[in-house]
Amino acid sequence: MLTLVIGHPATVFSGMRRFSFFLIAVVLTALACSDAGDSSVSAASDASIDWEACGQNECGTLSVPLDYAKPDGATIELSLVRYKARDPDRRIGVLLANPGGPGASANDFMRIWRSIVSSELRDRFDFVSFDPRGVGDSSPVVCHDNLQDLVAADPDPDTEAEWQEAKAESKEFADNCAKKYGAVLPHLGTKNVARDMDAIRVALGEEKLNYVGYSYGTSLGAVYADMFPGRIRAMVLDGGTNLSLDFAEVNLTQMIGFERAFQAYLDNCKEKSCALAKNGDPRTAVEAIIARAELKPIPSKDADRPAGPGEVQLGIIPGAGGCNRLP
Repeated sequence: MLTLVIGHPATVFSGMRRFSFFLIAVVLTALACSDAGDSSVSAASDASIDWEACGQNECGTLSVPLDYAKPDGATIELSLVRYKARDPDRRIGVLLANPGGPGASANDFMRIWRSIVSSELRDRFDFVSFDPRGVGDSSPVVCHDNLQDLVAADPDPDTEAEWQEAKAESKEFADNCAKKYGAVLPHLGTKNVARDMDAIRVALGEEKLNYVGYSYGTSLGAVYADMFPGRIRAMVLDGGTNLSLDFAEVNLTQMIGFERAFQAYLDNCKEKSCALAKNGDPRTAVEAIIARAELKPIPSKDADRPAGPGEVQLGIIPGAGGCNRLP
């Protein structure tokens, strides 16, 4: 059974325009996070997870091939969390969940998410999550050499100088990451994460998986279903992703969804007389904050630097419900 629940757009605003596309394109192209091969084989069936008590749950690790085309070669360590079914006699199986990102910690997500789902699910399923390879505690790839400068770059460059600064910062970030993790980056793509999911299924001794995917986790679930269609019992995806779209088309459709969601947020803000609407239209208030940061970074008593247009816009996005966290 494959269930798609369409919805859940992230929230952003119209100021994140051309540079948002450019920045992501340069970083992803330079990092070359492609999949090695198209083989759908999972890890060896004798792989096992080393579980140990970890607060109210269990934590574990699983070694999987870095390159599934070379199963006897280098490995990468996955970090997992498990909450066992509360009613073992009525247990159905394993429920795997991923919050998306890409790059968000599924283990951090699971520690919160499992407490808000229905008691029936918690009684009858083992809840399992894993940080995708290169993320969180799963052999993390940390490309933070100039992250603050990258975040500070104006996300809506409107002069040649701002464009050149944006290009330079994003290229430096991508080049440094490629230099540091060049041997790993080609093996961090979605197909290999899907293969890791199947390796986890094998290691858990499960014939089939149940899966819930949010945001990018929707794409991960769709790819897994395509690669391993016979190994799914039930799958719930919070938004259908058209994987046939090219990079520009994906970003265009996503930005349209972001803008609609942000407008809904503003409408609700105005209706509820929130702080942004205290002196009039909330969009005008947001645009005024951005314009102020463009003229001069806004100082802070607590942060380690003032907030320029980049920090301001990134701060607004999660505040309106868009991103998982700031860098």
